[in-house]
Amino acid sequence: MKRILLIDDNPQDRTLYHRYLSRPAGHERLEIIEATSGAEGLELFQTMRPDCVLLDYSLPDTDGLTMLASLGALAPPDTLCVVMVTGRGNETLAVRALNSGALDYLVKQQFDRDLL
Repeated sequence: MKRILLIDDNPQDRTLYHRYLSRPAGHERLEIIEATSGAEGLELFQTMRPDCVLLDYSLPDTDGLTMLASLGALAPPDTLCVVMVTGRGNETLAVRALNSGALDYLVKQQFDRDLL
């Protein structure tokens, strides 16, 4: 079973990601863990050791780039799987996220189940 950590303060977005990440019968099951702040996300990352993190850029207590650096300090760079998600489609931010270690950068309302 794979473990995904969702770090997003918006409950509607978390519900949508749950729906997108649910798998049809016969596929590997996912355990989805939720955090609503950066601090909670870091704590869960350390204790649960997820396979991948779906990280919102705008959190109430930090931003996605700072979180990415904090997560990178807790895991070897070649093992860190983080997908940054933001409501603001910004090419500069996307490049910064990818250069900082994110595996991908997605803009909210511009991706679907297949892309995720």
